[in-house]
Amino acid sequence: IEDNDVIVIGLSGGPDSVFLTYALNLLKPVILEEKNISYTLHAAHINHMIRKEASKDANLARQLADKLAIPFHLLEFDVNSEAKRIKIGTEECGRKIRYEFFNEVKKNIAGNKIATAHNAGDNAETIILNFIRGAGITGLRGMDFKNEAVIRPILNIPKEEIIKFLDENGVKYAVDKTNLENDYTRNKVRNDLIKKIEKEYNPNFVNALNRMAVINKLDEGIINEVVEKEFNFLNLKFEENKIYMDTKEFNAKSLGIKYRLIRRILKELLGNTQNIEMVHIKDICKLIEENNTNKQFIHGNRYKIIIEKKNIAVFVKNV
Repeated sequence: IEDNDVIVIGLSGGPDSVFLTYALNLLKPVILEEKNISYTLHAAHINHMIRKEASKDANLARQLADKLAIPFHLLEFDVNSEAKRIKIGTEECGRKIRYEFFNEVKKNIAGNKIATAHNAGDNAETIILNFIRGAGITGLRGMDFKNEAVIRPILNIPKEEIIKFLDENGVKYAVDKTNLENDYTRNKVRNDLIKKIEKEYNPNFVNALNRMAVINKLDEGIINEVVEKEFNFLNLKFEENKIYMDTKEFNAKSLGIKYRLIRRILKELLGNTQNIEMVHIKDICKLIEENNTNKQFIHGNRYKIIIEKKNIAVFVKNV
């Protein structure tokens, strides 16, 4: 949090988001006195219209915001219907709608940050899910306290401490019963896998995963420094929606660096590395290594890589 921030809090009414809202409001005078940092809070709530109790959660969130004199923003949206319409999972659709709404509120109030209530348990679940999918060190570093406009101020606080604080201070919160059901993979990880590991192998498993995440973040920081230097040494040529690369220079590098450089170039070209998987990076590296003129790699309608002529590869963003 920085001076003059205008922060949109995702306030679901559950214990984590209630704690986040309560804490950020409670700490305002402390942070002002100790750090000379002043910030403004807004609360945003989405009624996904999935559960019968959803309207009660919305009322609880509004009551808390009113009690703390925090402006409240509400969206009611039928997530189930939208998920069927655009043919994606309900959980994925809910996340999409939430962040679209948070960003809309942020824009409307001239805000600059979105605060979400991910805690240490959520971070551990994310690491496990990434591990199951076969992620590398990037996935096993978990979430960040800050990712562009999104901040996660309570990411290192265990759920047990959050509940204890709320109960001891008489702060009301809603309990989403769907979190106790194993309909979604994340819920299975939370309610089944983690509890089994804590019971049979390591009672401090969540803490262990969060410690590992810190170590991985430090290690990836070193890797990224090396990759950034190599990226700057590549002598790339930039045009609108195109990046030209000398394949001879690229092919002289070690395989690990090449994989990282492909990801870094695509991030420069596209703005992010969403849906770019190892299988794509391997195929792109193979194309560049073979260096056959007019051969190309095409990723849907998003981008393509062409060996334009001997020793010249072109990364093209489709627009």
